[in-house]
Amino acid sequence: MEKIILLVTHKRAFEADLIVTLAREKGLSLVRLNQDDYPIRTSIDLHFGGEQVGALFRLPRRTFHSAQVAIAWYQQGYRPVLPEKAGPGERLA
Repeated sequence: MEKIILLVTHKRAFEADLIVTLAREKGLSLVRLNQDDYPIRTSIDLHFGGEQVGALFRLPRRTFHSAQVAIAWYQQGYRPVLPEKAGPGERLA
């Protein structure tokens, strides 16, 4: 199973772009999860049961399981803003 670096940030975090560039230059597998894409463009499915506790991340360009995450970097929190036209099933906050 491929291990990845998970970078949790937001679209306005331009300093995170440098981390992405450096990781690519070093051949590291890095996934950027922009908090402002959740829950409209990104979803996270949590799984609980027995010994199989984890999460399935569905991003616009990639889907991966939490078991693949070797290390994560979390940048300052970002409160998502949901569009007013979102349907009832899309407005969870």
